[in-house]
Amino acid sequence: MNICHVLPNEEGTYSQDLICEDCHTPYDGIEDRLIAIMQKKILRFQLQDIRNRKTNRVVTKRLPKLSEDLTLDTSPDEARNEIELLKSVADHFHLPLLKQITIGILGEK
Repeated sequence: MNICHVLPNEEGTYSQDLICEDCHTPYDGIEDRLIAIMQKKILRFQLQDIRNRKTNRVVTKRLPKLSEDLTLDTSPDEARNEIELLKSVADHFHLPLLKQITIGILGEK
């Protein structure tokens, strides 16, 4: 995930400014954009269709008696992995609001 990186300053410490790796332009609002991406991922997971595993058609009427016959487009594990990836990005780039939101979604303390 090459969105940006933090460059060390003259003292060798790291600034909180996020800089484009290619053109060295500062990113403004990167945390807000990542939060928006996360919100879209969560919404996509919550509003996804339930499909019949055998026919791959969307179940629109009655649910089958056996849940084994159902599948999701995005599994809960896949959705969790995407949120954990954003949490790792928040940890690495020191994005406190994104980290707080991802911790809340993942149910961590």
